[in-house]
Amino acid sequence: MNVVEVAMKGQRILVVDDEPLMQEFLIEALERNSYHVDMAESGKEALEKINNNFYHLVITDVRMPNIGGMEILKETKRKYPESGVIMVTAYGTVESAVEAMKQGAFDYITKPFSIDEIELVVNKFFEYNRLVSENRYLRSELEKQYAFENIIGRSPKMKQVFEIVEMVAPTKATVLIQGASGTGKELIA
Repeated sequence: MNVVEVAMKGQRILVVDDEPLMQEFLIEALERNSYHVDMAESGKEALEKINNNFYHLVITDVRMPNIGGMEILKETKRKYPESGVIMVTAYGTVESAVEAMKQGAFDYITKPFSIDEIELVVNKFFEYNRLVSENRYLRSELEKQYAFENIIGRSPKMKQVFEIVEMVAPTKATVLIQGASGTGKELIA
């Protein structure tokens, strides 16, 4: 089992489409890859499911009666910013694709598409998500490693030094650190 297969286990996907053939096609493609798939046949049903459940990914048709894919995209990103949304449509325009991406869609696919295409985009989303999580974890580990806990000193002067370091650290400024030998310049650096 490779890294992508391990990451896929337990991933929940909501498919939103009002066409029965497209529903079957997407469910079959996703379930054969071990994803947990839920279905909504309308925008209204999708919003109810999104409000009551967490989905790692939502795949929605852009054009549907009453509530369309853009509303589903906006509500999903409002409620769960970390969730991905893939927009699918038979009526794709550059303008609607750009708007969807600006609103936070992960990708925009025009119908008809193959099983391989949808699998590729879905796997790409989960791989991207895994890399973002890994990046967050590694950053937090680095922050712990270089935290001020390794520096002994609680005096008002040391607190001032810590405040200055916290202000300068996130910038790309070059800083000269001066002091007597053994005072912790290397720890501050």
